[in-house]
Amino acid sequence: MTAPTRITCPQLQAEGAILDEDCLDAPIPYRADLAGPDGVALHLWMGSCTDQAQRDHAIRIARHNRDVVAVTYSDGQPVGFWQPRVDMGWGGCS
Repeated sequence: MTAPTRITCPQLQAEGAILDEDCLDAPIPYRADLAGPDGVALHLWMGSCTDQAQRDHAIRIARHNRDVVAVTYSDGQPVGFWQPRVDMGWGGCS
């Protein structure tokens, strides 16, 4: 996987939120789109969070749940959520 890339906040709906009450200050909205046979491209809406450690932890959670091959992130928030919302979580900080 290549390094995460910052992009302009996309005006898209999020699939769900990455949750970890022990390690993340707030749920991080995400969207995963099929990127080919090897996995998904993940986008994280980081809101006002600029903490790289929080972003890296959210990516680890996503990679624990999905085959992530690329990651983009932005500030701001998604325009909404798909229904039903799909949340990812993983106990324990790392």
